[in-house]
Amino acid sequence: MENQILGSISRQYLAAALRGAARFSVNSSSIPILRTLLINGEVDRIHVTGTNLDAYATLTKPAAISSDSFALAVPYAGVLEWLAHLKCQDITLALNHRNQVEFSAVTGRIVSRFACDSLPGDDYPVLPTPKDAQHLTVNVAQFSAAVQAVLPFCPKPSRRYWQSRTPAAFFRVEGGRLSMVACDGSRLSRQTIPLQQGEAD
Repeated sequence: MENQILGSISRQYLAAALRGAARFSVNSSSIPILRTLLINGEVDRIHVTGTNLDAYATLTKPAAISSDSFALAVPYAGVLEWLAHLKCQDITLALNHRNQVEFSAVTGRIVSRFACDSLPGDDYPVLPTPKDAQHLTVNVAQFSAAVQAVLPFCPKPSRRYWQSRTPAAFFRVEGGRLSMVACDGSRLSRQTIPLQQGEAD
Protein backbone atom coordinates (compact mmCIF):
# COMPACT_ATOMS: atom_id res chain seq x y z
CA MET A 1 0.00 0.00 0.00
CA GLU A 2 1.46 3.36 -1.05
CA ASN A 3 2.03 6.17 1.39
CA GLN A 4 -0.31 9.15 1.35
CA ILE A 5 1.89 12.13 0.57
CA LEU A 6 1.04 15.14 2.70
CA GLY A 7 3.55 17.61 1.34
CA SER A 8 7.16 18.78 1.45
CA ILE A 9 9.08 21.48 3.27
CA SER A 10 12.65 22.76 3.48
CA ARG A 11 14.71 20.88 6.08
CA GLN A 12 15.88 24.18 7.58
CA TYR A 13 12.33 25.50 7.83
CA LEU A 14 11.02 22.30 9.42
CA ALA A 15 13.85 22.11 11.95
CA ALA A 16 13.46 25.79 12.89
CA ALA A 17 9.69 25.45 13.36
CA LEU A 18 10.02 22.30 15.48
CA ARG A 19 12.78 23.77 17.66
CA GLY A 20 10.85 26.98 18.22
CA ALA A 21 7.56 25.31 19.11
CA ALA A 22 9.31 22.66 21.24
CA ARG A 23 10.39 25.38 23.69
CA PHE A 24 6.74 25.60 24.74
CA SER A 25 6.16 21.84 24.95
CA VAL A 26 6.82 19.40 27.80
CA ASN A 27 8.79 16.38 26.57
CA SER A 28 8.83 14.84 30.07
CA SER A 29 5.07 15.20 30.66
CA SER A 30 3.04 12.19 31.74
CA ILE A 31 0.31 13.40 29.36
CA PRO A 32 1.14 11.95 25.91
CA ILE A 33 -0.38 14.82 23.90
CA LEU A 34 1.91 17.35 25.65
CA ARG A 35 4.96 15.43 24.40
CA THR A 36 3.93 16.25 20.84
CA LEU A 37 3.73 19.25 18.54
CA LEU A 38 0.71 20.01 16.40
CA ILE A 39 1.55 20.14 12.68
CA ASN A 40 -1.09 21.79 10.47
CA GLY A 41 -0.67 21.82 6.71
CA GLU A 42 -2.68 24.08 4.43
CA VAL A 43 -2.13 25.05 0.77
CA ASP A 44 1.32 26.66 0.87
CA ARG A 45 2.37 26.59 4.51
CA ILE A 46 2.82 24.50 7.63
CA HIS A 47 1.98 25.67 11.15
CA VAL A 48 3.78 24.01 14.08
CA THR A 49 2.28 24.58 17.54
CA GLY A 50 3.61 23.72 20.99
CA THR A 51 2.09 24.23 24.43
CA ASN A 52 2.69 23.49 28.11
CA LEU A 53 -0.91 24.57 28.90
CA ASP A 54 0.37 27.86 30.33
CA ALA A 55 1.67 29.27 27.05
CA TYR A 56 1.28 28.50 23.36
CA ALA A 57 3.49 29.21 20.36
CA THR A 58 2.81 28.68 16.66
CA LEU A 59 5.50 29.02 13.99
CA THR A 60 4.52 29.18 10.30
CA LYS A 61 6.82 28.21 7.43
CA PRO A 62 6.27 27.98 3.65
CA ALA A 63 5.66 24.47 2.34
CA ALA A 64 4.18 22.61 -0.63
CA ILE A 65 1.07 20.77 0.56
CA SER A 66 0.03 18.08 -1.91
CA SER A 67 -3.14 16.87 -0.22
CA ASP A 68 -6.07 18.40 1.59
CA SER A 69 -5.23 20.32 4.75
CA PHE A 70 -4.19 18.09 7.64
CA ALA A 71 -3.58 18.31 11.39
CA LEU A 72 -1.47 15.76 13.30
CA ALA A 73 0.14 15.75 16.74
CA VAL A 74 3.66 14.35 16.34
CA PRO A 75 6.35 13.47 18.93
CA TYR A 76 9.16 15.88 18.10
CA ALA A 77 12.29 14.72 19.96
CA GLY A 78 13.14 11.90 17.56
CA VAL A 79 12.34 14.00 14.49
CA LEU A 80 14.71 16.76 15.59
CA GLU A 81 17.51 14.29 16.27
CA TRP A 82 16.98 12.72 12.82
CA LEU A 83 16.97 16.13 11.08
CA ALA A 84 20.25 17.10 12.76
CA HIS A 85 22.10 14.37 10.83
CA LEU A 86 20.76 15.27 7.37
CA LYS A 87 22.29 17.44 4.66
CA CYS A 88 19.41 17.36 2.17
CA GLN A 89 17.34 20.37 1.11
CA ASP A 90 13.75 19.12 1.38
CA ILE A 91 11.74 16.80 3.62
CA THR A 92 8.64 14.93 2.44
CA LEU A 93 5.82 14.18 4.89
CA ALA A 94 3.50 11.22 4.38
CA LEU A 95 1.16 8.83 6.15
CA ASN A 96 2.19 5.18 5.77
CA HIS A 97 0.04 2.04 5.86
CA ARG A 98 0.39 1.90 9.66
CA ASN A 99 -1.07 5.39 9.88
CA GLN A 100 2.28 6.70 11.09
CA VAL A 101 3.77 10.02 10.01
CA GLU A 102 6.78 9.30 7.82
CA PHE A 103 9.46 11.90 7.13
CA SER A 104 11.76 11.12 4.20
CA ALA A 105 14.77 12.80 2.64
CA VAL A 106 16.83 12.08 -0.48
CA THR A 107 20.53 12.89 -0.69
CA GLY A 108 22.00 11.67 -3.97
CA ARG A 109 21.14 7.98 -4.11
CA ILE A 110 20.57 7.70 -0.38
CA VAL A 111 17.03 7.78 0.99
CA SER A 112 16.59 8.38 4.73
CA ARG A 113 13.27 7.84 6.51
CA PHE A 114 11.92 8.44 9.98
CA ALA A 115 8.46 7.21 11.03
CA CYS A 116 6.61 7.83 14.27
CA ASP A 117 3.13 7.36 15.67
CA SER A 118 0.87 10.37 15.73
CA LEU A 119 -2.24 11.52 17.54
CA PRO A 120 -5.27 13.18 15.92
CA GLY A 121 -4.91 16.92 15.60
CA ASP A 122 -8.37 17.39 17.14
CA ASP A 123 -7.00 15.99 20.44
CA TYR A 124 -4.40 18.75 20.74
CA PRO A 125 -5.19 21.44 23.35
CA VAL A 126 -5.39 24.76 21.52
CA LEU A 127 -5.78 28.15 23.14
CA PRO A 128 -9.20 29.64 22.26
CA THR A 129 -9.01 32.79 20.15
CA PRO A 130 -11.54 35.53 20.95
CA LYS A 131 -13.58 36.73 17.98
CA ASP A 132 -12.53 40.34 18.60
CA ALA A 133 -8.84 39.54 19.11
CA GLN A 134 -6.38 42.21 17.95
CA HIS A 135 -3.57 41.28 15.56
CA LEU A 136 -0.39 43.29 15.89
CA THR A 137 2.76 43.37 13.76
CA VAL A 138 6.11 44.41 15.22
CA ASN A 139 9.73 44.26 14.11
CA VAL A 140 11.20 40.89 15.14
CA ALA A 141 14.58 42.29 16.22
CA GLN A 142 13.00 45.08 18.28
CA PHE A 143 10.51 42.72 19.91
CA SER A 144 13.23 40.19 20.77
CA ALA A 145 15.47 42.89 22.26
CA ALA A 146 12.62 44.27 24.37
CA VAL A 147 11.68 40.84 25.70
CA GLN A 148 15.30 40.06 26.58
CA ALA A 149 15.52 43.39 28.42
CA VAL A 150 12.46 42.83 30.64
CA LEU A 151 12.92 39.10 31.18
CA PRO A 152 15.44 39.42 34.08
CA PHE A 153 12.90 41.57 35.95
CA CYS A 154 10.02 39.06 35.73
CA PRO A 155 8.95 37.37 38.98
CA LYS A 156 10.71 34.07 39.55
CA PRO A 157 8.52 30.93 39.25
CA SER A 158 6.99 29.86 42.57
CA ARG A 159 5.17 26.78 43.87
CA ARG A 160 3.02 28.93 46.14
CA TYR A 161 -0.52 28.99 44.84
CA TRP A 162 -0.91 32.78 45.20
CA GLN A 163 2.21 33.50 43.15
CA SER A 164 2.82 33.01 39.45
CA ARG A 165 4.30 29.69 38.37
CA THR A 166 5.35 31.19 35.04
CA PRO A 167 7.44 34.38 34.61
CA ALA A 168 5.15 37.04 33.12
CA ALA A 169 5.29 40.64 31.92
CA PHE A 170 2.54 43.22 31.38
CA PHE A 171 1.91 44.19 27.74
CA ARG A 172 0.03 47.36 26.74
CA VAL A 173 -0.78 48.85 23.33
CA GLU A 174 -1.31 52.60 23.23
CA GLY A 175 -0.65 55.34 20.70
CA GLY A 176 0.72 52.98 18.10
CA ARG A 177 3.34 51.57 20.46
CA LEU A 178 3.73 48.34 22.43
CA SER A 179 4.96 48.65 26.00
CA MET A 180 6.30 45.78 28.13
CA VAL A 181 6.65 46.08 31.90
CA ALA A 182 8.06 43.53 34.35
CA CYS A 183 8.58 43.83 38.11
CA ASP A 184 9.90 41.24 40.56
CA GLY A 185 8.88 43.22 43.65
CA SER A 186 12.07 45.23 44.00
CA ARG A 187 13.14 46.02 40.43
CA LEU A 188 11.14 47.24 37.42
CA SER A 189 11.89 47.37 33.71
CA ARG A 190 9.85 49.06 30.96
CA GLN A 191 10.50 48.74 27.22
CA THR A 192 8.54 50.35 24.37
CA ILE A 193 8.65 49.55 20.64
CA PRO A 194 6.63 50.95 17.70
CA LEU A 195 3.87 48.93 16.01
CA GLN A 196 4.17 48.25 12.32
CA GLN A 197 0.53 47.23 11.98
CA GLY A 198 -2.46 46.88 14.30
CA GLU A 199 -4.83 48.87 16.47
CA ALA A 200 -3.63 52.15 17.94
CA ASP A 201 -4.90 51.40 21.46
